[in-house]
Amino acid sequence: MLHIPRDARLKDAVALPRLYLYFHAPTYGEPSFFEAEAAAYLLADGRGSLLHRALVVETRAASATSGWFLPAVGVSSLVLSITGHPGVALPALRSAVMRALEDIRRAPLEPGDALRARNLNLSAALIQWESLTQRANLLSEAVTLFGDPGAAMEQRK
Repeated sequence: MLHIPRDARLKDAVALPRLYLYFHAPTYGEPSFFEAEAAAYLLADGRGSLLHRALVVETRAASATSGWFLPAVGVSSLVLSITGHPGVALPALRSAVMRALEDIRRAPLEPGDALRARNLNLSAALIQWESLTQRANLLSEAVTLFGDPGAAMEQRK
């Protein structure tokens, strides 16, 4: 049986520590999937994201943050990447990240942040329809998962 560690450390000759965190998220097609996808944008997409503000701007515990949502059938994932400053120990970076995530979880959501996440999610969905290849993928996913190509548009409402 394959054992997958919950915590793995890789060492190499790099100048900056980097922490990757993976979180399970709702599967594609579940009612909460798109809320989780929007939350990923809010939490980790760009310089306006909550993690960037908390870790780079406010506490200066990290030099960069990023994140992405990996949708899938079965289980989706939210991946966070946090880069520390030179000389920062990985355990200290991890503690700062976990503290920031807890603070974000407890704080009330600002209306502007919710609107930003919704708009980012919507624009990403619309961009997918611009490419013929992406459009074909969306339609085939809808047929496979829901038995209806029209469900590709219904899922994004």
